[in-house]
Amino acid sequence: MAETAAQLAWARGEPERAVAFCAASDRLVAELGIARAALDQTRFSALLDTLRGSVPAPAWARAWEHGRAAALADLLGWSPPAPQAAPATQRIPAAPDSLSEREIQVLRLLARGMTNAEIAAALVVSQFTVKAHVRSIFGKLDVKTRTAAARCAHERGLV
Repeated sequence: MAETAAQLAWARGEPERAVAFCAASDRLVAELGIARAALDQTRFSALLDTLRGSVPAPAWARAWEHGRAAALADLLGWSPPAPQAAPATQRIPAAPDSLSEREIQVLRLLARGMTNAEIAAALVVSQFTVKAHVRSIFGKLDVKTRTAAARCAHERGLV
């Protein structure tokens, strides 16, 4: 479905949204542990090649990251994220080196005010897994509350 949505977004002249749908499709295929049929993979690769030729690299990266992190339902109402520039005098790292990619995804959703149940549904994992990630994030960021963790996410430009 995500690939069909990507093709429709492309046809409507929304290439960044199409990239996000492709990223969501890629994430779902990986998380489900399934392989695309050869013909499907060929079509998917051709769509990605077309999109790469029409979306500038910074916009591609933002849309791809958003698509990988967002639930498919979120993408249906998605609009391209605005570029965020770090202050010229100080470069803020994108994420703490010690956080895993999944912990960064959980932190972003936590910072948006989502509950553990909502995060679990968005990432297609159990609430127990989310709780484990949240505990790990708290330890790595040396914080004790969700508010403090969200503040760290905002300070690092993750949200």
